[in-house]
Amino acid sequence: MKNIVGTIPSWLTPEWTDIVLSNAPQSFDKAFDRWRKLYRSAMTQLIDAQNIIRDGRYKDGSLELMDARRRERQAKDSYSC
Repeated sequence: MKNIVGTIPSWLTPEWTDIVLSNAPQSFDKAFDRWRKLYRSAMTQLIDAQNIIRDGRYKDGSLELMDARRRERQAKDSYSC
């Protein structure tokens, strides 16, 4: 790969390429950790909200039930992306 002047950049060595390629699986796994955490958080929020909705302690229209339904929708939106 040549730059504008026609020379190969000094950092682009076979060793650099080997290092990048050998570290790729670990780098991908580390980057994907954020999405795993977000997914787990959304699933926990969904389960907690659905437990409140299903348990029958709160009357329809109560603030608790409306909040649980809002959190359920939010969680579904989060993990469906």
